[in-house]
Amino acid sequence: EVSWLAPTSHYLELIYATFNNSNDSSFAGEEYDDFVHLARMRNLFEISDASTFELGGAVATAPNDSGHGGNRTWLEGVDFTLKWRPPQEALYRGLTWQTEFLFSQKDQEENGQEDTWGMYSSLERQFSRRWAGALRYDYSEFPDFDKFHENGYSAYLTFIQSEFVFWRLGYMYVDRNFNDPIDEDEHLLWVQLDFGLGPHRAHEY
Repeated sequence: EVSWLAPTSHYLELIYATFNNSNDSSFAGEEYDDFVHLARMRNLFEISDASTFELGGAVATAPNDSGHGGNRTWLEGVDFTLKWRPPQEALYRGLTWQTEFLFSQKDQEENGQEDTWGMYSSLERQFSRRWAGALRYDYSEFPDFDKFHENGYSAYLTFIQSEFVFWRLGYMYVDRNFNDPIDEDEHLLWVQLDFGLGPHRAHEY
Protein backbone atom coordinates (compact mmCIF):
# COMPACT_ATOMS: atom_id res chain seq x y z
CA GLU A 1 0.00 0.00 0.00
CA VAL A 2 1.20 3.49 -0.83
CA SER A 3 -0.42 6.81 0.05
CA TRP A 4 0.13 10.46 -0.82
CA LEU A 5 -1.00 13.48 1.17
CA ALA A 6 -1.74 16.25 -1.31
CA PRO A 7 -0.49 19.81 -0.57
CA THR A 8 -3.97 21.34 -0.56
CA SER A 9 -5.78 23.72 1.77
CA HIS A 10 -7.81 20.81 3.17
CA TYR A 11 -6.87 17.22 4.00
CA LEU A 12 -6.69 15.16 0.78
CA GLU A 13 -5.14 11.67 0.76
CA LEU A 14 -4.78 9.33 -2.24
CA ILE A 15 -4.19 5.62 -1.60
CA TYR A 16 -3.31 2.68 -3.84
CA ALA A 17 -3.21 -0.87 -2.49
CA THR A 18 -2.94 -4.40 -3.83
CA PHE A 19 -3.70 -7.66 -2.02
CA ASN A 20 -4.71 -11.24 -2.76
CA ASN A 21 -8.18 -12.11 -4.03
CA SER A 22 -8.96 -14.79 -1.44
CA ASN A 23 -12.51 -13.45 -0.98
CA ASP A 24 -14.63 -16.01 -2.83
CA SER A 25 -17.89 -14.04 -2.60
CA SER A 26 -16.73 -11.20 -4.85
CA PHE A 27 -13.43 -12.53 -6.25
CA ALA A 28 -11.83 -15.84 -7.27
CA GLY A 29 -11.00 -17.21 -3.82
CA GLU A 30 -7.84 -18.41 -2.14
CA GLU A 31 -7.15 -21.16 -4.74
CA TYR A 32 -6.01 -18.59 -7.33
CA ASP A 33 -2.99 -16.29 -7.30
CA ASP A 34 -4.49 -13.10 -8.69
CA PHE A 35 -4.46 -9.65 -7.12
CA VAL A 36 -7.09 -7.11 -6.13
CA HIS A 37 -6.19 -3.53 -7.09
CA LEU A 38 -7.74 -0.78 -4.98
CA ALA A 39 -7.64 3.02 -5.29
CA ARG A 40 -9.08 5.28 -2.61
CA MET A 41 -9.46 9.01 -2.01
CA ARG A 42 -10.17 10.73 1.34
CA ASN A 43 -11.12 14.38 1.84
CA LEU A 44 -11.54 16.14 5.17
CA PHE A 45 -13.15 19.56 5.48
CA GLU A 46 -13.37 21.74 8.60
CA ILE A 47 -16.88 23.17 8.74
CA SER A 48 -16.35 25.00 12.01
CA ASP A 49 -14.33 24.75 15.21
CA ALA A 50 -16.72 22.03 16.34
CA SER A 51 -17.51 20.18 13.09
CA THR A 52 -15.67 18.23 10.38
CA PHE A 53 -16.91 16.47 7.25
CA GLU A 54 -15.00 13.59 5.66
CA LEU A 55 -15.83 12.38 2.15
CA GLY A 56 -14.25 9.33 0.55
CA GLY A 57 -14.47 7.13 -2.51
CA ALA A 58 -12.89 3.85 -3.58
CA VAL A 59 -12.69 1.49 -6.58
CA ALA A 60 -11.45 -2.12 -6.52
CA THR A 61 -11.23 -4.81 -9.20
CA ALA A 62 -9.97 -8.38 -9.60
CA PRO A 63 -10.75 -11.62 -11.47
CA ASN A 64 -13.53 -13.72 -9.98
CA ASP A 65 -12.78 -17.05 -11.72
CA SER A 66 -9.84 -19.22 -12.80
CA GLY A 67 -9.45 -17.29 -16.05
CA HIS A 68 -7.14 -14.65 -14.53
CA GLY A 69 -9.23 -11.78 -15.83
CA GLY A 70 -11.76 -13.43 -18.15
CA ASN A 71 -14.48 -12.68 -15.62
CA ARG A 72 -13.99 -9.74 -13.29
CA THR A 73 -15.67 -8.01 -10.41
CA TRP A 74 -15.71 -4.25 -9.96
CA LEU A 75 -16.51 -2.68 -6.59
CA GLU A 76 -17.15 1.00 -5.90
CA GLY A 77 -17.74 2.73 -2.59
CA VAL A 78 -18.74 6.20 -1.43
CA ASP A 79 -18.63 7.16 2.24
CA PHE A 80 -18.99 10.23 4.44
CA THR A 81 -18.53 11.01 8.12
CA LEU A 82 -19.89 14.08 9.87
CA LYS A 83 -18.50 14.80 13.35
CA TRP A 84 -19.57 17.40 15.88
CA ARG A 85 -17.57 17.94 19.07
CA PRO A 86 -17.75 21.35 20.81
CA PRO A 87 -14.23 22.42 21.90
CA GLN A 88 -15.38 23.49 25.37
CA GLU A 89 -16.95 20.06 26.02
CA ALA A 90 -14.81 17.81 23.80
CA LEU A 91 -14.40 15.14 26.50
CA TYR A 92 -18.11 15.00 27.31
CA ARG A 93 -20.19 15.68 24.19
CA GLY A 94 -20.03 14.50 20.61
CA LEU A 95 -22.07 13.32 17.64
CA THR A 96 -20.89 11.16 14.73
CA TRP A 97 -22.92 10.26 11.63
CA GLN A 98 -21.36 7.72 9.26
CA THR A 99 -22.80 6.40 6.00
CA GLU A 100 -21.32 4.25 3.23
CA PHE A 101 -22.67 2.88 -0.05
CA LEU A 102 -21.08 -0.09 -1.86
CA PHE A 103 -21.79 -1.20 -5.44
CA SER A 104 -20.76 -4.45 -7.17
CA GLN A 105 -20.67 -5.52 -10.83
CA LYS A 106 -19.75 -9.21 -11.08
CA ASP A 107 -19.29 -11.09 -14.35
CA GLN A 108 -20.89 -14.55 -14.33
CA GLU A 109 -20.44 -17.50 -16.66
CA GLU A 110 -24.13 -18.06 -17.46
CA ASN A 111 -26.12 -15.03 -16.33
CA GLY A 112 -23.99 -12.20 -17.66
CA GLN A 113 -23.27 -9.41 -15.17
CA GLU A 114 -24.88 -9.28 -11.74
CA ASP A 115 -25.30 -5.77 -10.28
CA THR A 116 -25.81 -5.54 -6.52
CA TRP A 117 -25.37 -2.97 -3.78
CA GLY A 118 -25.35 -2.45 -0.04
CA MET A 119 -25.08 0.34 2.52
CA TYR A 120 -24.98 1.19 6.19
CA SER A 121 -25.69 4.30 8.23
CA SER A 122 -24.97 4.86 11.91
CA LEU A 123 -25.53 7.68 14.37
CA GLU A 124 -23.51 7.76 17.59
CA ARG A 125 -24.03 10.20 20.47
CA GLN A 126 -21.53 10.66 23.27
CA PHE A 127 -23.51 11.90 26.26
CA SER A 128 -20.86 11.84 29.02
CA ARG A 129 -17.12 11.46 29.42
CA ARG A 130 -17.28 7.66 29.60
CA TRP A 131 -20.46 6.71 27.74
CA ALA A 132 -21.83 6.81 24.20
CA GLY A 133 -24.77 5.14 22.46
CA ALA A 134 -25.55 4.47 18.80
CA LEU A 135 -28.08 3.15 16.31
CA ARG A 136 -27.19 1.57 12.97
CA TYR A 137 -28.97 0.26 9.86
CA ASP A 138 -27.45 -2.13 7.29
CA TYR A 139 -28.72 -3.29 3.89
CA SER A 140 -26.92 -5.86 1.74
CA GLU A 141 -27.66 -7.77 -1.45
CA PHE A 142 -25.82 -10.99 -2.31
CA PRO A 143 -23.05 -10.53 -4.93
CA ASP A 144 -24.43 -13.46 -6.99
CA PHE A 145 -28.17 -12.98 -6.38
CA ASP A 146 -29.63 -9.48 -6.41
CA LYS A 147 -33.06 -10.81 -5.38
CA PHE A 148 -31.69 -11.94 -2.00
CA HIS A 149 -31.03 -9.26 0.57
CA GLU A 150 -30.66 -8.68 4.29
CA ASN A 151 -31.62 -5.81 6.60
CA GLY A 152 -29.74 -5.29 9.85
CA TYR A 153 -30.92 -3.18 12.79
CA SER A 154 -28.39 -2.51 15.56
CA ALA A 155 -28.03 -0.65 18.82
CA TYR A 156 -24.97 -0.52 21.03
CA LEU A 157 -23.60 1.11 24.15
CA THR A 158 -19.94 2.10 24.50
CA PHE A 159 -17.92 2.52 27.69
CA ILE A 160 -14.86 4.73 27.02
CA GLN A 161 -12.30 3.48 29.51
CA SER A 162 -9.59 5.87 28.25
CA GLU A 163 -8.45 7.52 25.03
CA PHE A 164 -6.80 4.19 24.13
CA VAL A 165 -9.47 1.66 25.23
CA PHE A 166 -13.22 1.24 24.87
CA TRP A 167 -15.72 -1.56 25.54
CA ARG A 168 -18.91 -2.01 23.53
CA LEU A 169 -22.06 -4.05 24.07
CA GLY A 170 -24.38 -4.40 21.11
CA TYR A 171 -27.53 -6.07 19.80
CA MET A 172 -28.39 -6.73 16.13
CA TYR A 173 -31.49 -8.11 14.43
CA VAL A 174 -30.99 -9.48 10.89
CA ASP A 175 -34.09 -9.67 8.68
CA ARG A 176 -33.78 -11.73 5.46
CA ASN A 177 -36.19 -11.77 2.53
CA PHE A 178 -35.68 -15.46 1.77
CA ASN A 179 -36.50 -18.69 3.59
CA ASP A 180 -33.55 -20.91 4.39
CA PRO A 181 -33.27 -23.17 7.44
CA ILE A 182 -29.59 -22.26 7.73
CA ASP A 183 -29.99 -18.53 7.19
CA GLU A 184 -33.12 -17.67 9.14
CA ASP A 185 -33.64 -14.28 10.77
CA GLU A 186 -31.14 -13.79 13.58
CA HIS A 187 -30.84 -12.03 16.91
CA LEU A 188 -27.20 -11.31 17.77
CA LEU A 189 -25.66 -10.09 21.02
CA TRP A 190 -21.97 -9.15 20.96
CA VAL A 191 -19.20 -7.62 23.06
CA GLN A 192 -16.26 -5.69 21.59
CA LEU A 193 -12.96 -4.59 23.12
CA ASP A 194 -10.86 -2.06 21.18
CA PHE A 195 -7.45 -0.85 22.38
CA GLY A 196 -4.36 0.84 21.01
CA LEU A 197 -0.72 0.57 22.09
CA GLY A 198 2.05 3.13 21.70
CA PRO A 199 2.53 6.87 22.13
CA HIS A 200 0.57 8.06 19.07
CA ARG A 201 -2.79 9.58 19.94
CA ALA A 202 -5.76 9.58 17.63
CA HIS A 203 -6.15 12.59 15.33
CA GLU A 204 -8.40 15.33 16.64
CA TYR A 205 -10.87 14.85 13.80
